[in-house]
Amino acid sequence: MSSVHQRILKCMSEMLFSFRALCEAISKGTRTITGDLVKSTTHILQYKQEITQQLEILMEKDKELKTLIRELVENQRFQQKIKQTQQILEDKEYKISKLSETLENVHYRLGSALHQSSPIAKSIKESKNLNLDDVFSYAYFISRTTSEIPAFKDAELQLPPFPPPERWQFSLLYPNSLRAYKNKYLEEISVAEKELKEQKVPKINFEKFQFERDVSMPPVPQTKISLFDEDSDEESSAEE
Repeated sequence: MSSVHQRILKCMSEMLFSFRALCEAISKGTRTITGDLVKSTTHILQYKQEITQQLEILMEKDKELKTLIRELVENQRFQQKIKQTQQILEDKEYKISKLSETLENVHYRLGSALHQSSPIAKSIKESKNLNLDDVFSYAYFISRTTSEIPAFKDAELQLPPFPPPERWQFSLLYPNSLRAYKNKYLEEISVAEKELKEQKVPKINFEKFQFERDVSMPPVPQTKISLFDEDSDEESSAEE
């Protein structure tokens, strides 16, 4: 119990005693005035003064009680504000705890990301001071996927999967571009085959060509070929 409540109870008890004393004084005075035994004027004045004194005490206690009640009301208001403030503080503390947990998680994730990215950062730092010999060696290492093969011939341009020289960059490093070039290459082949089918090739009359060749060339004398000499043939005919 608060001190204000104790003071109010004390004031109320004092008022109760004063009110009881006032009632007794009023009853004594009434009996003195209306009773059979009429006392002296001094007794009447004494009762009157006692009644007046008790009334003054009651009025003072009443004022004190009103003041204490006002103070109690103010205290209750302050208590209500204190409770509201405590509730707000509890909500803030809960939010702060959640925020601290979130910050701890973010701190942990940042630490993990920093730890995982340390090799990348190291490689980036080293790449800033990269030697030209390393660049050339790496270029030579990937040259087979970004340029023509060493034993490449011009006649092999039409053989897949080798693209023309201006398409050498469309290699394993650029699969999308290579796929686009492949589709274009197949489309060009289909168009060329279609044009070849639609093209009209003139037919050659080989018989006419042979006749014209026989007419234009002079006749060749035909000679008799035998296995024996001509003299032996004449001798055989003379003997007959």
